[in-house]
Amino acid sequence: MADSNQPIIYKNRYQFQRKLDRENFSTLYLVADLEAENELKVLKVIRLNDMSDEHATETINRTKHLLKLNNKYIVKYYESFIEDNYLYIVIEYCEDGNVQEYLKKQTNILEEDHIIEWLIQILTAIKYIHRSNLFHGNLQLKNLFLKSNKIKITNFDITSLSYPTIDLASTLTEFPYFLAPEVLKNNVFLAISDIWSIGCLLYEMCTFQRDSSDKHITDIIKYMLYNGGQMPYLPKLYSEELNDLFKKMLIEDPLKRSNAKELLHSRFILFYRQRNTNGSDQQNQLEMATNQLGPLTTTNNKRSLSPISTVNRQIDTTHNSQQHRERESSQSRDLRIKIDTLRKKAIAMLGEDKFENVYNYLMEQRIAQKSDPRIDDAKVTEGLKAFVKTPAECFVVDQLVFLELI
Repeated sequence: MADSNQPIIYKNRYQFQRKLDRENFSTLYLVADLEAENELKVLKVIRLNDMSDEHATETINRTKHLLKLNNKYIVKYYESFIEDNYLYIVIEYCEDGNVQEYLKKQTNILEEDHIIEWLIQILTAIKYIHRSNLFHGNLQLKNLFLKSNKIKITNFDITSLSYPTIDLASTLTEFPYFLAPEVLKNNVFLAISDIWSIGCLLYEMCTFQRDSSDKHITDIIKYMLYNGGQMPYLPKLYSEELNDLFKKMLIEDPLKRSNAKELLHSRFILFYRQRNTNGSDQQNQLEMATNQLGPLTTTNNKRSLSPISTVNRQIDTTHNSQQHRERESSQSRDLRIKIDTLRKKAIAMLGEDKFENVYNYLMEQRIAQKSDPRIDDAKVTEGLKAFVKTPAECFVVDQLVFLELI
C-alpha cells in the first residue's frame, strides 16, 4: 500500500482514514487503531524497494531505536513491521498541528515566556535523545508538533545516509539552513549538530513573519558561510539573556557549542523556571537566592541577570575573565562547590541515567510544591518509587535540588 485512497486495514488493526504527507522515501497516513477504541494514529510507510540493501538495513535499525524512546516531549513510536517490502511505523498523532502552521496563524510576535517554555521542552527532549545515543538530524519547525499545548518532536531523520554539501545556487527554500556547518561542509553529523538546529528554531520563533521569513534564513546562511559575517541577533524586544543563550547554540566550532544539558542548567533557564512557578508572593525569596549567585542589573527597564558561570561545567571566556572572578563573592563560590559536590556524589550513588530521571522528577515536584500546597512530601516520596526501590536513595539528589532552588 503506497498511495491507495481505499480504506484498507494494515496488520488487521490499522484502518486508513486519509493521506497526510509525502516525504523522500515515505508517505504518512492517518489511521484508526481498531484495537484501541479507534484512536487516531499516524502510519508512516517507507518504500524499502527504493533503497539499496545497506540503506534499507540502516533505516530499519534506526527505527528499532525510536521504538525505545519514552519522553513526554517526543511523539510515541508504538510499533513497526514489514510487509511486501514496505516498512510501517505506527506513531502518535498530534491533532493540534505543527509549530510552523501555528506561527503562520499568528498576527503578533510570540512573548518571550512562550518561547522559553517551548525551548525548554525542545532541549529536554534533545537531551534525552542524546543520552539515548541518538540524534534527531532533522529539527525544523514543521517537525515540532503540538499536543495539549506541549511540544512533541517527531520526524527523526532515519532515511539519510549522507547530507547535502553546500550549494550556493540553492534557493532559500531548498537550502538546509538548519543543518550545522560541520554537516554541510564535512558531511559529519554529531549529536551537538542538533543544537545548531535548535538555535535556528529559536531564531525563527523570535523573528517569524508570514511574508518575509526568507530574510531571516538568509541571515543565518550568511553568518554560517562567510568569514567575518555578523552573528545574527534576536529582535531587541527579547532579553539579552535569551540572545546570549541563542549565541551559545550558533557557535560554528561544535567542540565549543553548548550541549542541551548545559543550556537547560544555565542560570537564565533555572531563574525562569523559578520565577514562573513561585509567583509574586515568593519574589523576595527568589531575588535573595539570585543575589547569592550574583547581582541583578537592569537593561531597558527589564530585569536582567548579570553574567555568571553556572553550577555545571559551562565554559565562557567572558565569565571567566579576571574582572568577573574578582566580583564573585565567597558565598557564591561556596554554594557552587556544594552543588557540584552533591551532584557528583548523587551520580556516583545512582548512576548517571537514574540520577537524571530522579533529578528531573524532584526538580519538577519541588518547583510545583511552591505553588500547589496539595503536593505534599508523601506524594513526592511515593513518586520516587517509579525510579528507585527505596526513596531514601534519593536523599542526596533532594539536597541538590534544594540548594539549586534556594
